[in-house]
Amino acid sequence: MRVGQPSIPPGGEYYVFRDNVHNLIAVEDADEGTALRRVLRTQEVQRLRHIHQNGLASLVYPGMEHSRFAHSLGTFAIARKIIHNLGERQPGKENGMPMVLQLDHRRDYPAFCFAALLHDIGHSPFSHVWEEFMDEEYGEYPDKPQGRLHEAIGHRILEDNHSELGKLLGTENKKYPSFGPRLRDDILRLLKGCYHIPYLNALLAGDLDVDRLDFVARDTRMAGVSYGFHELDWIIRSLRIVRSQGRSGESPSWLLAVDGRKGLFTLVQFLRARANMYRQVYFHKTVRAAVWTFRSILLRAIKLGTDAVSPPFSTFLKNPTGFPLLSYTDLDDGDVITSIKNWARNHDDPILARLSSELLERTLFKPIVVSESVYNNLEHLEDHIKQKIAARLNCTVDESHYFYALDKRSTSFVNTIRPLWLLKSGKYGPVCESLEEFWNREMGQQKTPWQYLLIAHREVVSDLQQLVRRLDTTRYGTVRTQGGQQEVAEPFADDLPDSPTNEYRILGRLGKGTFKETFVASQMDLHKPTLVALKRLDAAPNALPADVRVFRLMDDRVESITWTAVAHQEGTELWIVEDLWDGTLKDVVLEQGPITDLRQLLEMTYQLFSGLAYLAKKNIRHTDLKPDNCGFVRHEDRVLFKVGDFGCASTASATLPENEGSLGTPKTRPPEIFTRTGISCVSDVWSLAATIYSVSMRRYPFADFDVDLGDLMSDKRRKHVEYTRANIEQLTTEFREAVNSRLPSMTALRRIHSMG
Repeated sequence: MRVGQPSIPPGGEYYVFRDNVHNLIAVEDADEGTALRRVLRTQEVQRLRHIHQNGLASLVYPGMEHSRFAHSLGTFAIARKIIHNLGERQPGKENGMPMVLQLDHRRDYPAFCFAALLHDIGHSPFSHVWEEFMDEEYGEYPDKPQGRLHEAIGHRILEDNHSELGKLLGTENKKYPSFGPRLRDDILRLLKGCYHIPYLNALLAGDLDVDRLDFVARDTRMAGVSYGFHELDWIIRSLRIVRSQGRSGESPSWLLAVDGRKGLFTLVQFLRARANMYRQVYFHKTVRAAVWTFRSILLRAIKLGTDAVSPPFSTFLKNPTGFPLLSYTDLDDGDVITSIKNWARNHDDPILARLSSELLERTLFKPIVVSESVYNNLEHLEDHIKQKIAARLNCTVDESHYFYALDKRSTSFVNTIRPLWLLKSGKYGPVCESLEEFWNREMGQQKTPWQYLLIAHREVVSDLQQLVRRLDTTRYGTVRTQGGQQEVAEPFADDLPDSPTNEYRILGRLGKGTFKETFVASQMDLHKPTLVALKRLDAAPNALPADVRVFRLMDDRVESITWTAVAHQEGTELWIVEDLWDGTLKDVVLEQGPITDLRQLLEMTYQLFSGLAYLAKKNIRHTDLKPDNCGFVRHEDRVLFKVGDFGCASTASATLPENEGSLGTPKTRPPEIFTRTGISCVSDVWSLAATIYSVSMRRYPFADFDVDLGDLMSDKRRKHVEYTRANIEQLTTEFREAVNSRLPSMTALRRIHSMG
């Protein structure tokens, strides 16, 4: 009996597996069939029943609970069909094919099928999740040769005469004549890609190998997605062994090809299904978040050198790079999950206990999709991210790396090392074209797509989303109108100006006004880059008269004032550097609604008026107080509210400027400035009070909260100013009545303050 051509024996035992992809997979009790049954019963193969094929994907796709054993058995079934099909259709010596490249059913058939069955015996717990962790955290280490970890472990198992599988395959046995050192050596050469028949190597590791043909069909079915590929028999029938004429200077060679005249459509369907599986399942953003939650648990347990329920797992945690490769055969998913359950309930370390509980409860990290440029900037700002996380989660900066990750993933759709060929009709007969050439030309896949993610603990996601928005130079500005409707404004330009000095690196654009552009920048400290707001002002005589003296007067570090300094001045161009907020008061209202918590409202009022008092002592007028220009910063367990954005500030506190741009926004402008009867520091008091009123009531004294009055030249702004100036007394009376009827009394605020 040949492995590649199964037949039911007249008597004796045989296995028949019911498989949800291949229906019935029979392993008969005769010759190689008997040997296969012995291989299937070894500890190393049975262990694959306890390792998930797709790691943690079942947390997103509940049906993906299948094991590496089912996949290995399916891979064997496909290999058996393919080797039988190729054996029947292979060219003979009359067609010029050398005998050494022709398939021998006594040697090549069993070697190829056994190699397919055993290609994954080296997988660690949770399959590629574990392998990715080891490769990215530790790279190459003493007991791991170059290459993928599961391949190195699998090779070691087969080479070791003390492993159950290695001993079985490597020993001459009269009862099992198929076994012996030559068979084991052939299996290893196939798995290492150096078998003497090259096209068999491509069938074990190539674009259309037996591994991919099974897992794409199996995983799509188990995930419940609709873009799967299940026409295996048709594509197997399309495989051919063909002779290449060779290019200039090359000798003819025998290649594995798909007959494009019959199987091209099915091949394209398969490749698209595989690409979709990577995009939608394997690299699904929540699957990636689960992976990083798991990796943080492993990192913390290794850092602590903690004990696990499983003794082999404990040994690994204490010395991961010194863990012998053969010891992985004592580990499976159950060892790891049981230990995580124990840590969640009993461990003294709050970080390990917290992460373990969250993985078990599926309270996973949250992913944020970012662009390539934002991702690159985030890599530059990891120290800044760590400080934010430490402040939010009350951990040290060194511990913050357990709660976030930068993740980028890509897959190549075509193999350039062991290419697959297409057999096509040419002008003078059949010709071969590489799949890579066809795919790039016909399918437009010349550029490999990448996915960029910022993954973080749920409690810090809102902080990091704010950072991402500030770094995104391709985003569109939005104008919010009354009734919650949004209008898309002009996009911010992608191109960024050069930094005015070598002290800063501009990362993204925060906004653009009539006389001012604001950028997010990093202060170029080699050890700890700090984010700042960098503002470019046009100080031309007919534009905004920026008062440089203001920034030189504010030389103190005051909690309720945004630190501001002149970064650079040249001609009419003035650059100002300021602390970067976590957000503005306007951001809070637009994203979360009005601030109605009385304690928070009281604390905000106290801090902002403290900042205004500081300005008054320095004889400085802000002149443009509004929710956009008052921000907040999370500092440890506190929220600090700050007065900032001093682009219109002035030291001429009693002088009423003629320039409309220096009079502040009409939304919070005091009555005496509307009527142009005077100006003083009291005007700032009105503007700040109107600001606090607006964020608690979502309405300005004389305007809707969502109305856009930023453009100095807009007709809407001009009409609003004219109407308010003409009706200022009536509008002021109505505003005072609204304050008395809607806001809590000062008596209530004092009571709340005394209670807190």
